[in-house]
Amino acid sequence: QMEPNRRADGEHLQPNSAAGSGALEHDSCCLYRPLLQGETIPGPLPLGVGVIDSSVTLFGCVFPRVANKHRLQMLEHFTECIKAAKSVRADAVTLNVFAALLSGLKGLTDNKAAVGQDDVKKAATSLIIGALISPNPMLRCAAGECLGRLAQVVGDPRFTAELAQTSFDRLKSARDVASRTGHSLALGCLHRYVGGMGSSQHLNTSVSILLALAQDPTSPVVQVWSLHALALIAESGGPMLRGYVEPSLSLCLKLLLNVPQSHVDVHQCIGKVVSALITTVGPELQGNTASVCMARSSFLCACAVMQDHQEPLVQAEATSCLQQLHLFAPRHVNLSSLVPTLCRTLISNHLLLRKAAVSCLRQLTQREAKEVCEHALTLANENRENNSIEGLVITETGLPGVLFSMLDTETDSSLIKDIHDTLTSMLQMLAADNLSQWLSMCKNVLTIATVENLEHRKMVT
Repeated sequence: QMEPNRRADGEHLQPNSAAGSGALEHDSCCLYRPLLQGETIPGPLPLGVGVIDSSVTLFGCVFPRVANKHRLQMLEHFTECIKAAKSVRADAVTLNVFAALLSGLKGLTDNKAAVGQDDVKKAATSLIIGALISPNPMLRCAAGECLGRLAQVVGDPRFTAELAQTSFDRLKSARDVASRTGHSLALGCLHRYVGGMGSSQHLNTSVSILLALAQDPTSPVVQVWSLHALALIAESGGPMLRGYVEPSLSLCLKLLLNVPQSHVDVHQCIGKVVSALITTVGPELQGNTASVCMARSSFLCACAVMQDHQEPLVQAEATSCLQQLHLFAPRHVNLSSLVPTLCRTLISNHLLLRKAAVSCLRQLTQREAKEVCEHALTLANENRENNSIEGLVITETGLPGVLFSMLDTETDSSLIKDIHDTLTSMLQMLAADNLSQWLSMCKNVLTIATVENLEHRKMVT
């Protein structure tokens, strides 16, 4: 059974799938072939889809190595394929084209190669700009990524400024959702791939336009895309964005309070903007000036509002933001309320929530393992009869025992790694004072594992 968030992702992507799910019957070699890093099970995909995927990857290797005239021919061929595609297959063909183009641009970046002469640059730009207003949101996403990559490969501030100005003009005049969302993302991707220094000349205009679009209550979709673009800019802007933190944070608080909780995507994107703004301010959050205290208080308020949200995706963003705050201003994060909340989250049905909680605990235990374990035990004291709080069982082994028990059920590799790291930090900081307790706990874990293995073997035989 798919976990709730994974099931939602599958339902969202299914309409764009060309050939259904992966299965063993498509290629029995996967039984003995090692999985590549990042590759997931089940697989592999059907032959037709696998050939297209391999072709896209191969195009990324070939494109940087061919002559300028052949690059132009390829781009012109892509344009003709999109024009010739029938309505039923148009989206699939266009998605494949942009996947290949994105792979090629990434290949140019990896090889530190130039995109080519002006005719290649114009052909690529024309192809990408046209897709920014596509009715298909996946095509708009692909076009935005391609535009950012193209600006990165060209590496010319004048060319980047021209692309940004094109989006500025469209955003000022356009009223349709496709144009406003596509060109909002284009601005975010330009800043993301060119970097703060390369895009500083149009930073003020970009932020101002995106802040205005994010306040449009008539279109939650536009709000989502503009907030996402703003998060991309905040993540790449660094210190140059410091002057925009206050207005951006003020907008985030306003939206958290005014946007209905049913618009989950908007609240989730607000969380990503808040997290990026925390990183922008950075160690300055430890200061005591009036502006810093106000910003720190606003960040904590935003986290509190998101923690109370009914949707787990937004709660996970709140946890990530508090983790960022603890990184830069640990004295101002209340562990006595945060740690019990994280412990309750460890039994959530939602993978993203559990991952966020364990990731936060991993960071907390690197410096404050003793305090974290003490605060976790307060949950056990809340119910002395069975030491059970909302399904979470905390015994005398405390939080380490809960984390060991999670290793019996979790399958996500990144989550398992964070659990390992958290237990290692606890062991390094606490074992010297509680050696007998840790030895006893490890012995119990190994004993239970041995018994379970023996029972499994008996059932098999």
